[in-house]
Amino acid sequence: MTVALIYSVDARRMLDEIDERWIAQHGLSEANPLLDEVQDAATRLRANPQLGRIVPARKQIRRVLLRSGWHLYYRYSADLIEIIAVWHASRSNRPPL
Repeated sequence: MTVALIYSVDARRMLDEIDERWIAQHGLSEANPLLDEVQDAATRLRANPQLGRIVPARKQIRRVLLRSGWHLYYRYSADLIEIIAVWHASRSNRPPL
C-alpha cells in the first residue's frame, strides 16, 4: 500500500535553495541530479515508509541518507508522509526540526 507524500514549506524552501545554487554553478542546461534522487527516494518511501532510520531524541522523525550525501528527514502516519527537511550529511548540526 502506498501513501500520500507532501513536502513541508521548509523542505520545499531548502530544495529551492539547493536548486538555485546548482543553477548558479551549472546553468539551466544541466538538470540537478539531487532533485531526481529526492524524487526516487520519495517513491521508495511511499512504498515503504519505515525505510529511514529513527532520529535519536526525535522518535517521530526518520531520515534517509541519499547516495549524494544528502539526508531526507520525514515523519509519517498511516496515510501521509511529510518530508520536513533536506540536509547535507557534512553539516555538523541537524536541520531545524
